[in-house]
Amino acid sequence: MGNRFRVRTDHNNIKFFLEQKQLHERQQKWISKIQAYDFDIEYVNGKNNVVADALSHRPATLSLMSLDVDWRARLLVEYSKDRFACEVLDGQVANDRYRVVNEIIYYRDWIFLIEGSQLKKKILQASHDSPMASHQGFAKTYRAIRERFSWKGLKEDVLQHVRECDFCQRNKGGMSHLAGLLQPLPILEWKWESISMDFITGLPMV
Repeated sequence: MGNRFRVRTDHNNIKFFLEQKQLHERQQKWISKIQAYDFDIEYVNGKNNVVADALSHRPATLSLMSLDVDWRARLLVEYSKDRFACEVLDGQVANDRYRVVNEIIYYRDWIFLIEGSQLKKKILQASHDSPMASHQGFAKTYRAIRERFSWKGLKEDVLQHVRECDFCQRNKGGMSHLAGLLQPLPILEWKWESISMDFITGLPMV
């Protein structure tokens, strides 16, 4: 299709992508799409591939741009319904870590969200689920949010969101070790030599 072109990458394994014999379902879809093009894959050391780095290494906060445009108005409404936030806005909290800038409460350098804020879910989705976030792991998702926002239990909320992400569970392989081979029980020499019981609990009340 069209003229022959060259693809430069700092990922050495991609050079052999078209030669792989065993492909999973997603790779098979990629192959079916790119086979229509005439191209070569060339490996370039990461230190020398500065042009690609400038395009691919985007700031972590970029994914947060997908928040609702009226997120600030939503935040101010939540502040008005929270007692602690109202005290901070009125200057009744003697704590240097909290400050108010243009009616927005900052905890140190981060935008402060109250407990139970509806914006938490939108921020988690924007920094992990959106196409720009690309379903990255816990550490990168946490850093992306931490650069701008702060709330109580932030780390736990990010960890739970990443663990429960349906896309990640279906498309990312597990990092745990294989369970190994089954260990059969020894053959008994006489009846009643070994007795075992299985306890089934949590059954519904009849």
